[in-house]
This record gives sequence, C-alpha cells and structure tokens, in this order.
Amino acid sequence: VEERLKTEGPRSLTAYMPLIMKYDLHLLEICKSAQELSKELACDWLSEYMLKRDRNDLHIQEIVKFFSDYDVHKSHGRSIDREKAREKGLERVVDLEKIEGLSDLVRSLYNQYDFFFDKTPFFKMFENAYGINWGRQTVSVHLPLPHPLGAPQPTQQPGPPVPSE
Repeated sequence: VEERLKTEGPRSLTAYMPLIMKYDLHLLEICKSAQELSKELACDWLSEYMLKRDRNDLHIQEIVKFFSDYDVHKSHGRSIDREKAREKGLERVVDLEKIEGLSDLVRSLYNQYDFFFDKTPFFKMFENAYGINWGRQTVSVHLPLPHPLGAPQPTQQPGPPVPSE
C-alpha cells in the first residue's frame, strides 16, 4: 500500500479505504513496530547464536529479509522446510531423524502438547529454561446485545422447575 501511495498518490487508496477504516492509526503503528522488532531480534539472534557474524552482515540481512517477506510467504503460519532454510543460508539446520532417539522424543512432546491443547482452553503455552511455565487461554464473555429500535424484545425464558416444600 505504501509503495502504491508513493507512486499513484491518494487515489490509489480508494480500494483500501473500507479495510483501512476498520483500524485506527495507533493499531497500525503497533503492527509496524512489531514487524520491525521481529526483524531486529532475528538479526540479533542469527548474529549471536546461529551464524556468529556481525548483525549488520549482508548475509544476515538477506536471510531476515527473505523470511519476513509477506509477498513471498503470504502467511505467518506457512511452513518453510529444512531444505529451503538451508538453501537460504541457515546451514546449521539439522535433520532430527539423523540424531539417534531424538525423533521419538520430539514426536512424544508434540503428542503431549497436541493432547493438552485439545483438552484444555489454552491456546498458547510458555516455558522458560528453569521449567516455569504459564499459558494463555480462551475466555468466554457473554455481553447483552443491543436491540435495534422497533425490534421485538425477547421474552424471559423459563428456568428449571423449583421444588416445592
């Protein structure tokens, strides 16, 4: 959108206006900041832990640019296989099947988390290096819906029978 606005001017926004009007500028800034933070952290972590290069190294910048490119991946949830990761410069990505016993442990852990998320209201789990964990869960909130003017008002539904004494 930004590129079209620069080249075509304000008329390029006409098609986007119904979508943009749903969000305030503050939310858009939060999203943009989150994207920039993700790129910054990826550069730092690739530099410090995986590639052991200066964070401004062109190779690191190209890797981060590829993995954060929405036009290439179309979704945050789209998987990138190991071969593609290695092809893009992450040579240290290993095949867990080649490490004796690791494949069974990873499958077991996956099954435990799958079962956990299926049977609880949690949708996200966090755990630190010290074994302390916590999670986020869905919460149901029932709010009364406003009734349009002139619409019939709902009638109170009967509850369960009350035993007489």
